[in-house]
Amino acid sequence: MPKSARIASKAASKRPAPTPEPTTNKKAAEKAAKCAKPLKFIDPETLVQEPKEATPETEDDDAPAIVDVSDFLYTLSKHYMLGPEPVLEDTAFLKLGEFSFEGFNSQSMRKLGKTLDEHKYQPVWVSGQAVVSRKGLAKSEWLKFPVRDPTDWENVEKCIKLWMQELKKEIKVKLTIVHKKVPSRNTVDVEDEEDEPGKVFNVKVMLILDTAWAHRKAVE
Repeated sequence: MPKSARIASKAASKRPAPTPEPTTNKKAAEKAAKCAKPLKFIDPETLVQEPKEATPETEDDDAPAIVDVSDFLYTLSKHYMLGPEPVLEDTAFLKLGEFSFEGFNSQSMRKLGKTLDEHKYQPVWVSGQAVVSRKGLAKSEWLKFPVRDPTDWENVEKCIKLWMQELKKEIKVKLTIVHKKVPSRNTVDVEDEEDEPGKVFNVKVMLILDTAWAHRKAVE
């Protein structure tokens, strides 16, 4: 073998063998292995336990909180009227449930009765109304409730309680009861009895005059 040929064969034997290129499947597997997260250890005992019930706080996170309004105050101005004249006027700062409409009405009627007895009159109901207002509310939006008995007043307090729970400030109520006076029945009867004798007397006078005139004409 010529010398040049031997040198070429030795050089060829010293070259490293070419490495085969990885296939597509192998590349995908390596990529998935790099992206995969290690699995956490799971205690098998926890798998058989029943799931805990959610607490009301977590279930009703959006539910409004209940506000305790038992110590909240509102302003009540009371007006008991006989026509345009006030019989009783008063203002108080009260909590819910402290005002008794029945007690207020009875007290006012006793005072009203004493006033009217002196003048021989009796009271007749005209109207009753509660106007509820609060700070920041326009006068055109004030709420008006007809009030004649304790049941009607309960509706007023429901409105006050609702506004208190919404933390509305300076809630005011103006309660106005109006009566008119009419002559008592006894006074009317006495006046009628006094009028009747007068009427009878006038009739008798007319008869006497007519009789006397007729008698005079007959004599002439």
